[in-house]
Amino acid sequence: GPPSRIIGGWSAPNHKYKFLVSLRDRSQGGDNQFCAGSIISEKFILTAAHCTGR
Repeated sequence: GPPSRIIGGWSAPNHKYKFLVSLRDRSQGGDNQFCAGSIISEKFILTAAHCTGR
């Protein structure tokens, strides 16, 4: 995959941060993370306004 843009960071184990989500675009055969969010209930994810302008 592409090189990481995080310097001095590390990968978190799966399921360690159960309150976070990755918003991804998998259209056209890709897999591009474009934003993140926090689970605030069973029905809602809280994310930044700029994440919804796609």
